[in-house]
Amino acid sequence: MDWPKSAGKSVDTYIENETNRLDRAIFEHEIKEYIGLTLASKLRPAHVQVLFEISDDYLRRYTAVFGMKNKNKFRKDRKARAKLMGSVRKRLAAFQKDLNAPNLSADMSVTALLVRSIAEKVSKLQGDLEEEFETVDLHQRISQRMLQKLSLKYLRTSYVAELNSYVEDVVLRTSPKKQKGANAEKLIAGVMSAAMVFSAAEKAEGLDQCVHMARWRAKKFIKEEYYDNGEFPVFRSRPKRKTTV
Repeated sequence: MDWPKSAGKSVDTYIENETNRLDRAIFEHEIKEYIGLTLASKLRPAHVQVLFEISDDYLRRYTAVFGMKNKNKFRKDRKARAKLMGSVRKRLAAFQKDLNAPNLSADMSVTALLVRSIAEKVSKLQGDLEEEFETVDLHQRISQRMLQKLSLKYLRTSYVAELNSYVEDVVLRTSPKKQKGANAEKLIAGVMSAAMVFSAAEKAEGLDQCVHMARWRAKKFIKEEYYDNGEFPVFRSRPKRKTTV
């Protein structure tokens, strides 16, 4: 659907406009420092690029959603727009009532023609604006529902789920089964550490334990959200952007 410009930015637009917060070269260096030479030897430039993109997308989404929720951007905007649209409706209705009020005599026929012309134009303006207002209301309701679903906890779980899928299915695809789980957790911990997403409490608890529980929650989330409903998640398997170092 094509939204009018007056509908403003959507949740997706806020996210897309959020600035990049990671440096690609530092990100790669931090991962390899964390995981060590043996595991780092399994990483190709394309692998690092995808892991960078997943992390960068998550950070931009997290920052945008945090700002919209905590700074009440949507709530303030919604209230201001609703107030404006209500005011315009009332003023136009009052103006239309004023135009219909005059009881003009027969010798004021030219004035009567002007009154009718103005009334018709105001009526058309009311119709056009009402159509636009309804579209703005719909856009606002959709954006609000999207924002409600985008909890910060949901974003974190989705991020880990996508990391885990890529690490297990692509990076460590040929690794022995006994080693894959431990290597996956080590690599995901390195990626999340490089992306600086761990809190002070998580660092104190121990990153390995945090990632172990995060992977468990992510797999549970994927099962309940997709597999139990006969659906399958679609995660990226190759870089979207140019691979750089």
